[in-house]
Amino acid sequence: MDIKAEKVNPYLDDKRPKTQQVRSMFNSIAPAYDVMNRMMTFGIDKLWRRKAVSMLKKHSACTGCRILDVATGTGDLALLLNRKLKPAKIIGIDISEKMIDIARQKYSSESKTENQQDVEFMTADC
Repeated sequence: MDIKAEKVNPYLDDKRPKTQQVRSMFNSIAPAYDVMNRMMTFGIDKLWRRKAVSMLKKHSACTGCRILDVATGTGDLALLLNRKLKPAKIIGIDISEKMIDIARQKYSSESKTENQQDVEFMTADC
């Protein structure tokens, strides 16, 4: 049986396209996402982000590079990459406007206290 991912909808009785359903779901959980993620992973989410940054740092000189963080969510990885690697620019994209709003708020708070590079968060569907 050949089922394409685009045809699978998260909510069977919801007749909207998959993209709209996924966007709506993440918009609805955005305010609690960070706390839920931390609890459900027992903090491993922080560990994998640090590991990813460490791996990138070992294998590339990132000063001056540009980074695209796809499915950035609330921006934690993008902001950590920014702090640790100091790239020329980071763009974080996510399908959820509410997640992007939170990422922008985090960046705004962080950029007042630290020397931040150019970070931009935008809504986009990958």
